[in-house]
Amino acid sequence: MLLWSIGVVNELPGLAEHCDVGAFQRVLPPFATVTVNEFISSAQRRSDDELFEMANELLDSHWEARDARINSKPMPANLDIGIIHERHHAINWIIGYGGLPWDDVTTDT
Repeated sequence: MLLWSIGVVNELPGLAEHCDVGAFQRVLPPFATVTVNEFISSAQRRSDDELFEMANELLDSHWEARDARINSKPMPANLDIGIIHERHHAINWIIGYGGLPWDDVTTDT
């Protein structure tokens, strides 16, 4: 989510797919072919519109997964509540949801 928010990656795995941790080595120094300074200077924060759109999409997906769990419905195959929760937490931190520090950011649904 953090790499997406600064434009380093443009596609995220589905909401039921774990990320490929090897992808981090392909884009992050010291493993990638870019230096730390090059990495920092190339990072471009996505627009507020894009960030808030992603936050809303994750909120909706998180609610869909929580609703399934709360109401003993089958979990939709395209959703993993753990993955969604982590992404929701990350995007809420990125957008400054509630002005809370990382450890206190909530994932209200």
